[in-house]
Amino acid sequence: MRNLNILLVDDDLLLHRIQSAFINGFGHQAYAVAHAEDAITALKNQSFDLVLMDLIMPDINGFEMTRRLRSEGFKLPIVALSGNDTPADRQQAQQAGMNGYLTKPLRLDAFNQVINNLF
Repeated sequence: MRNLNILLVDDDLLLHRIQSAFINGFGHQAYAVAHAEDAITALKNQSFDLVLMDLIMPDINGFEMTRRLRSEGFKLPIVALSGNDTPADRQQAQQAGMNGYLTKPLRLDAFNQVINNLF
């Protein structure tokens, strides 16, 4: 598996550190932002292979953010990152244009499965 540049979009700053350390520990490079506008700026200015998108954020939820990114032409894989794991959330993520679904806290087996499916 190649090393990936991963944009982590999550409003929880503590989870930024934990999830970034998890991602970096597998040889990938995590870049974390807390707000939708910061994510758009990062995506326009840097090259990423993957976005891990929190679903519940104060400024815009992950579903809307994904729809916005898709409408602006971003085609890279976007994977939901959520504390909830319901069939309705999974379906809504897929309908929004997300390419996968991970639950918090990140688990090695699930993370690797999503990465292997996408790359």
